[in-house]
Amino acid sequence: LDRRFKNGFLVTTSYTLSRAENYADEADIATPADIERTYGPTGFNRTHAFASAFIWDLPFFKADNGALHWSLGGWQFSGIFTAYSGTPINFTASAATLGAPGNTQYPNVSGEPDILDGIGPGQKYFDTAAFSAPAQNTWGNLTRNGSISGPGFWNLDASLVKRLRFGQKVNVELRADAFNLTNTPHFNNPNGSFGSSTFGEINSSFGQRLIRFGLR
Repeated sequence: LDRRFKNGFLVTTSYTLSRAENYADEADIATPADIERTYGPTGFNRTHAFASAFIWDLPFFKADNGALHWSLGGWQFSGIFTAYSGTPINFTASAATLGAPGNTQYPNVSGEPDILDGIGPGQKYFDTAAFSAPAQNTWGNLTRNGSISGPGFWNLDASLVKRLRFGQKVNVELRADAFNLTNTPHFNNPNGSFGSSTFGEINSSFGQRLIRFGLR
């Protein structure tokens, strides 16, 4: 859904429904003794991806020739809004009892774990009771990236720009750019290592707000 730049306004919109699969992202195959156990969604797979970009020439005091125009007129507001679903959680378990050195072990899971949406130390993002340790010398029934995904996120990057012209040769641009303008938390995937004391917990985030100013 796009609107070409007209009367000082432009917007572009896109939505992608996708599924990417492979045997490994940028590493060796995790289970060379049974290669098919690693085939599944990529670590970067996001089922839903929405993006919209806009540019708006603010109309306020645009035609004024006085101080209001120089201070408050001629600004342009633009930005990119994105919303993504989460990436797969790669659950693993101790391979000490697997009897297959050099191979990654996966835990057993009963059905699809309930999403609890817990964030922070001691809070579980999913129901950890759905997981159990495999019997000795057997594979777990999970495969690589074969269960639930982590949290999705949305983000707004925005810019405020003013252009000034002095005579025929000198142009000045003032701008402020804000990455993650709303400072909305973007959480990493929960710990998927079965047996860890923080199994199922989300204790880190990324993409905190960053603002920069420029003069050109």
